[in-house]
Amino acid sequence: MAENGIDAIAMEIRNSAAEWYPGKGEARAVRVVSRTPRNGHYVYELAVEFNQQAERVAVKLYRAGRIAAGDARKVAAAEYSHLRRLWEMAREQELEGIPRPLGDFSSRGAVANEKLVGVPLQSMILKAALIPGYAEVGQLQDAAAASGSCAVMPQSTVMTTATPSFPGLVETFPGNLASFAQEGLMYDDDGAHLVISEAATGIRPYRSGAFASARFFEHGRFEAEIRAAAGSGLVTGFFLHRDAPRQEIDLELPGDGPRRMLINV
Repeated sequence: MAENGIDAIAMEIRNSAAEWYPGKGEARAVRVVSRTPRNGHYVYELAVEFNQQAERVAVKLYRAGRIAAGDARKVAAAEYSHLRRLWEMAREQELEGIPRPLGDFSSRGAVANEKLVGVPLQSMILKAALIPGYAEVGQLQDAAAASGSCAVMPQSTVMTTATPSFPGLVETFPGNLASFAQEGLMYDDDGAHLVISEAATGIRPYRSGAFASARFFEHGRFEAEIRAAAGSGLVTGFFLHRDAPRQEIDLELPGDGPRRMLINV
């Protein structure tokens, strides 16, 4: 059902491509480049091929059997209306970063928009990590014991307790000297705290905390109020991330200069 749906959407996109991309002529073909299954829907990436170049389109198509057909059309219509309104507001203010919706595919339970290449905003992760090479630094134990904290306010609300929207991570990244663990997360009236400490057991000498958003994002604006951990070898990070292909927009606050910010894209 999903394959039949995306084929019909691809055909409609091809037929309307000249209108949506003026000056490029008729589209020669529309190819499905990738398909990513999500809970309740598929995310497709399409290549709209013209004579001289190709344009990328993202399509969110609700999965048959995971959501009632009527509900899919209703949700898609609301998403399309919301995206259209945001895009028009951004265009009026000459702002970039909001993908242009392409046609109304809500009758097929789908939403289609231009793909913004290089903006892989799918997941937010806040981490406290240790830089490789600092295992033998004499002050590391003191820094880990008093590493500071990070207060995070998702949707303008202080995280005073654990929430399913931002579950803790129990993994880490290659090269980190600290493993992420639930014990590295603490909550109080000031918000969420990521605590680094020496690990009694495990394959890494230190333990820290991290949490990520449960939902995925294709675009948006993301903010966090953070107090960075101070101490050489420590890193406090807030970043947007996806696994396939592995890409991220990374904001890091180094412990040896927590008033500085490092950005990797």
